[in-house]
Amino acid sequence: HFTNQREEFEGTRESILVWLTEMDLQLTNVEHFSESDADDKMRQLNGFQQEITLNTNKIDQLIVFGEQLIQKSEPLDAMLIEDELEELHRYCQEVFGRVSRFHRRLTSHAPGLEEEKEASENETDMEDPREIQADSWRKRRASEEPSSPQSLCHLVPPTPGPERSGCETPVSVDSIPLEWDHTGDVGGSSSHEDDEEGPYYSA
Repeated sequence: HFTNQREEFEGTRESILVWLTEMDLQLTNVEHFSESDADDKMRQLNGFQQEITLNTNKIDQLIVFGEQLIQKSEPLDAMLIEDELEELHRYCQEVFGRVSRFHRRLTSHAPGLEEEKEASENETDMEDPREIQADSWRKRRASEEPSSPQSLCHLVPPTPGPERSGCETPVSVDSIPLEWDHTGDVGGSSSHEDDEEGPYYSA
């Protein structure tokens, strides 16, 4: 029975990785090689965001499933599963982050200021959202708190205006900007930071 669960976990993880790879390639094509106009690119980008929304629950369930397998596994297997979950998490962050940044560029009506705007946003908000979110995820793993179904909602980067991607929950809508503000000084891990994060990640 455990072997079947492990095979199911691996199969689902592989299918999500394939989906992420395909989206990554399509995004690269739209962003750098497509001759489509901005409106057409925006339509394609909205399609990517819909796919992310549809797959977020599937990714959440896989994370919870993986956490359960870790509890049942021998130490070496548990470490392997944890590494696989972290690899999936990093890839999600990379692809979802690219979608979010491309969305910001397309919604900017001053193409010459795109890079400057993006740089200023990064300076005011954080050094790297993927690193910060990955750190907070590792902290949750280290504290061995039980996973909740919304464990990966904060993976989906917020988008400007009403068109937010991902789960419409307090975690995805509210806690990310707060978390980024608290860690904006890039002071590393601290008890204060852990205290601030506590309410958002406790089950």
